[in-house]
Amino acid sequence: MNYHELKYILCIAKYQNLTKAAQELYISQPTLTKHLQKLEREMGTKLFSRSGNSYTPTFAGRKYMEYARKILQIQQDWEKELKDLTENNEGELNVAFPLMRSTCMVPQIMTSFFQKYPKVRSISWKRHILSRKNFCSMISLILAFSMKYINTPSWNTNC
Repeated sequence: MNYHELKYILCIAKYQNLTKAAQELYISQPTLTKHLQKLEREMGTKLFSRSGNSYTPTFAGRKYMEYARKILQIQQDWEKELKDLTENNEGELNVAFPLMRSTCMVPQIMTSFFQKYPKVRSISWKRHILSRKNFCSMISLILAFSMKYINTPSWNTNC
């Protein structure tokens, strides 16, 4: 089952006619018929009772449509939230700083960051004791991070 199939069934129920539903969905009527038959075969039950060209949802069809609407609503909610996250710079931030520099670096860097991105939530602060190898990488990352998010070219290094 996929999102297209959910929409197909809801459209068939809306029009109670395969030809009109296919036109609405911009697919051919035989293609829509094949999707319906495949889905009914997979489920082991009929989703519509047929009377000529009229398709009326069965009990199983009505239950399927109930869940289809919920699934499509969840998909729509997720797409909206994803759009909000990517376009509005919302989200969560995990931060790790070296133990010896964190008390002077965190307030300056994070204050500027949260002014620029107020919708980002900080969820965890970690102070790390780093090996020499990792320490150099961490300092490079912090410097790059601070230069990107602090408006002034220099910041207090009197730590």
